[in-house]
Amino acid sequence: MVAAYPQDALLATVAAAAVFGIAAQYAVDRDEVRGPGTFVPAFLDELYSIQRATAKGDLRWLVLARVQGVQVDDGEASNGKA
Repeated sequence: MVAAYPQDALLATVAAAAVFGIAAQYAVDRDEVRGPGTFVPAFLDELYSIQRATAKGDLRWLVLARVQGVQVDDGEASNGKA
């Protein structure tokens, strides 16, 4: 899934946090969720649904992530020009 990206641990961590947040939002919006006892199974179901959708190429859930990448040159970062 998105968090399995050994080339960039920070990107993988941000992606995992975004997926968890989106799955939580999907779960809390479900009518059957009335508290923590019903939230946890719904949350797990939503994580699974996102994983399945991603595997099929359906990335509509990314709209909710609101993440933007910014490329910073090492020279700029060390000079305080970031």
